[in-house]
Amino acid sequence: MESMQATRPDQERLALNLSLRDWLVVALLVLVLLAAAPSIPFRPRAPRVERDYRIPFALSSRYDVYRRYTTLAADQFATLLVGDSVVWGQCSLKTDTLAHHLNELTKQPRFANCGLDGMHPIALADLLEFHAPAIARTRVLVQFDPLWMMEELRAEKGHVTLYNRPDLVPRLAAHFTGPFRETASLSWSHLMRNSPLKDWGERLADTRVDFLAWSLDHPYESPLRAISSTLPPSEDLHRQRLVRWDEHPTLPMDSSWSSPDESEQWKAFRRILSLLERRGNRVLVVLGPMNEHMMDIPTRTAYGKLKAALLADLAKDGVRVFAPSLLDSAHYADICHPLGPGYDSLARELLLKESAWMLGLDETR
Repeated sequence: MESMQATRPDQERLALNLSLRDWLVVALLVLVLLAAAPSIPFRPRAPRVERDYRIPFALSSRYDVYRRYTTLAADQFATLLVGDSVVWGQCSLKTDTLAHHLNELTKQPRFANCGLDGMHPIALADLLEFHAPAIARTRVLVQFDPLWMMEELRAEKGHVTLYNRPDLVPRLAAHFTGPFRETASLSWSHLMRNSPLKDWGERLADTRVDFLAWSLDHPYESPLRAISSTLPPSEDLHRQRLVRWDEHPTLPMDSSWSSPDESEQWKAFRRILSLLERRGNRVLVVLGPMNEHMMDIPTRTAYGKLKAALLADLAKDGVRVFAPSLLDSAHYADICHPLGPGYDSLARELLLKESAWMLGLDETR
């Protein structure tokens, strides 16, 4: 026993003091493992996305998941629905969203829910630019939520910053503004697009075993469900408001609105449209629907003028836009989020008034 203990320090020193040849062998083995990792068949290479899939609320800041999902969705669905929590369905189950009802009414999986909770236009512009390159040369229904133009939501310096959105913008461009920020952003995009590590990094992300957090949230389910899918399982675990807004006494909303010329959110939305156009997408803008039942008379009157100004601003550039009718009061959960029946009504009106675009009948032959 004493002799074994006496040799143990020497053995440890021998294990740590590798020769140059030994280190080269170790480095070669590590490189082989890294190169082989993307080929390990934990997940299918081209999985089918379920029709009512939406990114889980808890993963709203996982932009790598959004990139993977939009890449798959753009390949499998004819139309992508893009926007904030109104598109995502903050006050509905995943089987009661706008995308779900559009698919139900058309009897085919044409529409993918690419909404993401909390994505005001400033954040959405950067999300699409840096984390959704696959949204190109397809049909995009992009929803604008006028809620973001309420004066009460403006920050002290006149615009809403990228709060609660860590690492949304690549670090090379995150801390700059103006032309230099745009130059840095384009340099970063060019570098990543031409990097020899780009394809390897994407393949590794697609095959990554990322089920620990999911297992903690699903202690009684098999982790194989998370391993076998490229995307985290869609779910309805997030607590949602599934009741109408006037179920409890509510004072009418008294608010003012930013003008399109002064609103940083509207300027960001116009950048979104320019980006989508540059990528060759066919775009339909949906403006609203806002719950005017919840507004007092001056606020409702001012909103009517704002909506007319937004429609005119889009029309002058030939943007295709749809402003839905006011939904029944019972179909809203709050100032801007419909309940399931509200999404059903919105889907029916969209298909009635924009059937050519929604069904792809307006494409040139």
